[in-house]
Amino acid sequence: MRRTRSRGVAVPALETILSQIRGSLQNQTYESLGLRLVKIMSATQEPRNYITFSGISEHIDVIPGDTHILKDTILIKNFLIAQGLAYTPIQVWEWLVHTEGFDITALFHGDTVLGATVGFYAPEIRTYLTHLTAVKRDMQGGQGRPSFRIGQFLREKQIEWLYQRLERVPMQMPPLHAVSLSANPDARNNPRGAVEFQIHTFTQVLEWTIAGKAPERINTLNSLYPFLHLEVVMRQNVTPLHFVDD
Repeated sequence: MRRTRSRGVAVPALETILSQIRGSLQNQTYESLGLRLVKIMSATQEPRNYITFSGISEHIDVIPGDTHILKDTILIKNFLIAQGLAYTPIQVWEWLVHTEGFDITALFHGDTVLGATVGFYAPEIRTYLTHLTAVKRDMQGGQGRPSFRIGQFLREKQIEWLYQRLERVPMQMPPLHAVSLSANPDARNNPRGAVEFQIHTFTQVLEWTIAGKAPERINTLNSLYPFLHLEVVMRQNVTPLHFVDD
């Protein structure tokens, strides 16, 4: 079996484990395949004095100290930018490393990002925004291609981590809201879109309830946190969605 290395540890080559990824994510045995789940809160990466508004001031290998979280953040940034998002690289970097309140969840194979999702929690209105989500293009499900369920796995882990941070016990506390601006199907760039995925994951997997008045809640969120630039996304081919964990 071909193997690659990640931080000095040998892991199976990606092409040799493709058939096992979906099952390992469902069974929570992904680490046995050399996959690793990374969770990072924005504005916590170290060392801060090497982090600039657009990147880092030195090559990562010459920065002193334990920089593995910073290295993972850079890899996630490069991955998200390569997906052709409607944001500049500087904006993405700001959200990843400078803006408190953002959380980043990603699945890696070695130094290859298989998928990443970024969310933001607004405590004033108990609302969580699933802001950016992307899966490696050749691992996205679609016509004639297997579904690895990486997006669903990341969404589950993202919400699980949010619950842990909030010390939340569903049904015993006031409802928690989640909103998204999910891409509609686009025959040219995104045939399946993300609306079906988002609804299925929240209602069938996470067992939340779909709710109304999504645009109103998203506008409130954008008014409280204008740096989210949700008005830019609202002008795109998207569907506002609102879910409640009641």
